[in-house]
Amino acid sequence: LREVCANLSIAQKSFEKTDLENQELVFITLKDALQTKQIVKEAKDRGILTNAPLYPEYNDFYVQVDDVQPTDIQGYTGSYWKKIALQVLRLFLF
Repeated sequence: LREVCANLSIAQKSFEKTDLENQELVFITLKDALQTKQIVKEAKDRGILTNAPLYPEYNDFYVQVDDVQPTDIQGYTGSYWKKIALQVLRLFLF
């Protein structure tokens, strides 16, 4: 993905409020509903768009990916996220 966009940052780590600094949109891919809700609230307080695929009620936007297989969604595999990320790049950057 970094080949498509040099400014793309993907972080797999524990959340800290400072992670939201200078962000315009955030994908939250946690299974923990309470933690997801807390991050969404913090992001919305800062005016940051959010997308939490496991909790669509928190989404400010949706990403349609036509070629996702059911097994990708069930396991949220790397191929699923790559497809979503590429679609987001197409929508927002190109």
